[in-house]
Amino acid sequence: MAVTQRGIRLWRVLGWLVVGGAAVANLLNVALRPDDFQWDLKPFYYAERAFAQGLDPYPLASLHTAGAEPSMLFAFRYPLVTLALWWPLAGLNYLTAYYLWLVVKLGALVALIWLWRRHFVPDVDPLLFGALLVFGFNGALCEDLRAGNKIPFEQLALWAGLLCFLRGRYAWFAVLVALAAVFNLLPALLLGLLLFVPGPLRRRLGSIGLGLAVLAILVLGPYARHPELLPSYLGSISGVREVGSINPCALAFLDDLPERLERAKFLVRSPWTIPAIWSVYFAAIAGFGLCALRRFAQRGDRYGLVMVA
Repeated sequence: MAVTQRGIRLWRVLGWLVVGGAAVANLLNVALRPDDFQWDLKPFYYAERAFAQGLDPYPLASLHTAGAEPSMLFAFRYPLVTLALWWPLAGLNYLTAYYLWLVVKLGALVALIWLWRRHFVPDVDPLLFGALLVFGFNGALCEDLRAGNKIPFEQLALWAGLLCFLRGRYAWFAVLVALAAVFNLLPALLLGLLLFVPGPLRRRLGSIGLGLAVLAILVLGPYARHPELLPSYLGSISGVREVGSINPCALAFLDDLPERLERAKFLVRSPWTIPAIWSVYFAAIAGFGLCALRRFAQRGDRYGLVMVA
C-alpha cells in the first residue's frame, strides 16, 4: 500500500514529538535535580574557589577546603588557564553557578548545532539530524548535558577551526585548534592536517608553529607565575582515568581493557601489556588514517580530510 503524504506528515510529527519530548525531559531532569547532575562542574567550580583562596587547586583536599562536600571524589586535572572559564562562577553560590552554567552550556550547544547544520550537514533531513543529536552515540549529547562537562566549548572551538580549514584560513584554524586543545592537548594533533593540503610548505608549517605556540603559551604560561603548581598539574594528568560508562572514550577503554581481559582469564598482565595495547591501537589508527588522508590529499578534498580526522 502506497504511503500517503498525510501519513508521512503524521509519522514526522510523531517523530518530532519523540525527539523533542526526549530532549525536553532530559533538560528538565537536569534543571530540577541539581543535587544529582552536572557533577563535572564541581571540580572546576571548587578548584577556582580554592585557587582564589591561595590553595593548590589540584589536590582533592584543597577542593574540600574550598567548600566541596566530602563525598566528592573527582579532582581538577586540567591546565591552570582553564580555570578562567569558571572564574565568573566562583564568586556565586553553587546553586546559582549550577543554573548559570547550564544556561551557558545550552548557548554553546545551540551555537555548535547551528554550525554543524549550516556548514557541515545542511542537506541532512532535520528529523534525522535531531534524532541523531538526541539518541546518537548512546545519547552522548544528553549525557554530556547531565554531566555538566565543558565539551561543548571544546567542540565549538574545534569545529569553528575545521570550518576555517575548509575555507583555507589556516592561521585561524591553528589558533582555534589550539584553544580546543587547551583542556586535553590531544586535539592539537589535528594541526597535522596542514601537512596534507596543497600550498606553500612554509605557510603551512608556519600555521602549525603558530598553533603550537599558542597552545604552549596558554598551557605553560600561567605556571611561569605559579611554578609551584606545575608538578601538581603533571601529577594530575598522570593519574588513573575514570573508566566505564562515566568516561566512554578510547583512552579510558584502553586503560580498562587489560584488567577486564585478566578477569576473564584471557590475559596475564605484565609491564608490557599496556604499552603493547596502546601500540596496536595507535598503529591501527595511523595505518588506516594515513592511507585515507593520502587519498583525499591527492584529490585536494579538504572536506574528506576533515571527515577522516
